[in-house]
Amino acid sequence: MYPKGYYMDNKWTISFLAEKEGERHDRKVVMRVLFSGTLIRYLVGYRVDCTPTKPVKDSDKKFECRWDWDKQRCKANTTHGKYKASVINNKIDAMEKKASSILEQYYFGTEKRLPTVNEFRNEYEDVKQKDVTFFSALDEFMNSGGENESWSKAVYNKFHALKNHLKRYNPKLTFEFNIDDANALIRWYIKNGYRNTTTKKNSDLLKWFLRWASEKGYYTGNVHTKAWKIKLKKVTNKEIIYLEWDEVMQLWNFTPYKYEPEEEDELTAIGAETLQHVKDCFLFQCFTGLRFSDLKDLKRSQITDDAVKIVTQKTGDSLIINLNEFSRAILDKYKDIPFKNDAALPVISNQKMNDYLKVLCKEAEINTPYTDTYFIGGNRYDVTVPKWEIISTHAGRRTFVVTGLTLEIDPLTIMQWTGHKNIEAMKPYMKIVDEKKKAGAGKFDELFSEI
Repeated sequence: MYPKGYYMDNKWTISFLAEKEGERHDRKVVMRVLFSGTLIRYLVGYRVDCTPTKPVKDSDKKFECRWDWDKQRCKANTTHGKYKASVINNKIDAMEKKASSILEQYYFGTEKRLPTVNEFRNEYEDVKQKDVTFFSALDEFMNSGGENESWSKAVYNKFHALKNHLKRYNPKLTFEFNIDDANALIRWYIKNGYRNTTTKKNSDLLKWFLRWASEKGYYTGNVHTKAWKIKLKKVTNKEIIYLEWDEVMQLWNFTPYKYEPEEEDELTAIGAETLQHVKDCFLFQCFTGLRFSDLKDLKRSQITDDAVKIVTQKTGDSLIINLNEFSRAILDKYKDIPFKNDAALPVISNQKMNDYLKVLCKEAEINTPYTDTYFIGGNRYDVTVPKWEIISTHAGRRTFVVTGLTLEIDPLTIMQWTGHKNIEAMKPYMKIVDEKKKAGAGKFDELFSEI
């Protein structure tokens, strides 16, 4: 017996898969249409919850969850994000019916053959390819949020930046975009002084878009495949930016005052209260390991006497982070002050917080030299700046990890608090602490030299 959508005489299949993406439990559903040795993929537009309900071995491709691997549908009466199983299954049924009717129309109708890939896509897609331009397709991609509007604001911002770069590079880009054009884009980034890290990040975003455009039938090139190889020098084992404990205390004991910008400063005046809010929010990250996105979304209802309980914005992980005297003191400071949407802390936008955090750390004299090494094309640059100049909110999370390891807290416990998936992610931090210990051992040598 053959599965639905399978025809023995011409071997075409229509299947629906919940595709694995790293460690994510919410998987995107993809329709795969295979005929004449050609595989065509379409995103269904929904994600399904594949969180295991029973222990799973690494080798298990099918396991107990809300997705039925054999029926290729959501299990009845389950929910997936904000969507019921019936909504998702109806969309799957409709897509299967449409794909089947096209194949049957060609094979069992007057044509007596299978359609070509372009014929199938033209039939399946209700939009004529000639009406879709490179940039209108990019807008469609961004407006759809990739799959089911699941992007964070940060991802939208990255694609908007990419779109601006592409328009500056060539406002008349078309889907004739080939590997030569892609290499020319890389040269444009280098010529305009973009770091290799930025160039690589944007090339990955471009590939993401072109993969989607290929699945939609808009793009027939191969820039999104392994055929386009990007070789850019990069800094390996780059130094992690975090605050030493004495710097944390330096900031803890600093009393912010109104900031009056200098003449060449792009910032306007910043009130003492605003800087105090930035200080408290950043220090809360230093004492909890929260990402900015989770700090911004933190509600009073997620806080108990002993812990903060959150579902992370980035990965969807459920975390319980135990409070300490420092983090509890910051929460207590604001417990009787009402904020919009039941927010626990007075968090501003990430961009403003990063700008104001630099001002705050400058005034608090967080001046430890930091050498930033980077490449633009094949040229290496080494720029030494004070730490306040390159500080950002993510340094708070890193500070928490380094501080915890320095206090000899079990790395596995720290991972439970931060949501890091494996010990490999902790190794850069463990290396920092090991180097600290070696430096401390050198103090004995100094004592010996004084004998």
